[in-house]
Amino acid sequence: MGARTYRPPRNDHVTEAGEMKENHPHEIAMTQLIPRIDEKNKRAVKTVQTSLYFFSKKRAGRRCSCWTVDSSADSLCNVCYGTGIVGGFDKYGTCLEIVDVTHPNIRAINVIPDYSKKTKPIMFTLVPGAKYGRIEVRVELKQNVGKLDVVKASKDTEDGGELDAYIRSPTETEYVAFTRDALEQRLQNPWVDVRVDFTRNSIKAVSPKFNHFYIRYKRKENLTVLANIPRASKSNLLAEMGVSDDWEFQQFFMDSTLRTITTEDFIISSKNMVRWKINSVKESSPGDYLLSWDLTARLVQQYEPMNFVYF
Repeated sequence: MGARTYRPPRNDHVTEAGEMKENHPHEIAMTQLIPRIDEKNKRAVKTVQTSLYFFSKKRAGRRCSCWTVDSSADSLCNVCYGTGIVGGFDKYGTCLEIVDVTHPNIRAINVIPDYSKKTKPIMFTLVPGAKYGRIEVRVELKQNVGKLDVVKASKDTEDGGELDAYIRSPTETEYVAFTRDALEQRLQNPWVDVRVDFTRNSIKAVSPKFNHFYIRYKRKENLTVLANIPRASKSNLLAEMGVSDDWEFQQFFMDSTLRTITTEDFIISSKNMVRWKINSVKESSPGDYLLSWDLTARLVQQYEPMNFVYF
């Protein structure tokens, strides 16, 4: 009898307006509509695309040696670029390591920071009376794709003085000459040891000085982000004040690839390497769901610290 009276549930019920929950439209928007807009924005920037390198100003890190209790950060500093934080700016898709006097893992023999000079940042030099010395530093490496982006060394040597750099991985007992290829071959290790040897012909010769290594390696294969550039404008608003620079402004529309953008960041065109300082940022994030960015940027002037950041 029970089997004859059983009826399977039906799926043709139509929900009436009175049965809908108050937040149902919001749930539909967040789970269906807004994700579709996000995908639409990503397709839009690929339609008429401009490829850019994005540099974000460091918000935390080691205090640069150019920034002391008696002075502010030096705008001409090639370690922090006027930000006061070692490295200055992070490039999208990369990791940056700076080996300088502020590095926490440095071990030194007959080498000390040179505080006698007024120039900043502080450089390494041989102790008085020493003809040979060295520094060793362990550089921790983050997960990466095994490719370098930029490797630069800043040093100062005169006749009679010399600097030589070496590198080794955790599995090596002996150092080898530090070259770009040697470093790139060891990027997949958790760390590498770097050694810099200081030598001079006599104790009366000027000691060689070592400033820093700038090591930036790739964490992504593609380091560019895409944007649309609707229009540009030029103005010369400061002419009446005697400043003759032309300030060209450009608008950029970007999707949600970048999670944070501020007015302290800058971008570089991958086509012509023109640098743009971000002046204003408008974020589209309904319900805290990031969709896109509308940016206004101006040309970076030749004398600005951002103009000297390695790209």
